[in-house]
Amino acid sequence: MAWLDSRVGTDGARLPQRQAQGNSISFCQCIDNVYQKLQELEVQILDSPTFYTEYSQGYYTVFWQDLNGFKMEFMCYEKVKETPV
Repeated sequence: MAWLDSRVGTDGARLPQRQAQGNSISFCQCIDNVYQKLQELEVQILDSPTFYTEYSQGYYTVFWQDLNGFKMEFMCYEKVKETPV
């Protein structure tokens, strides 16, 4: 199983440590990168990346099946700013 690293840029290249610690890439973009990598590895995707508002407003995830048949998840949660009424 490949290690999935949050320090991967939108082009799939690994970001330098100092750039990864900044706000240069959204963590949710990493979900999309993971999804692309899973497709390249021909992993069975159970649910494509999407927001699951039934869990929480900023909950973004992808689900896949691992080699043992377990449902796996890679997710991010970005706090959504509430708009004043």
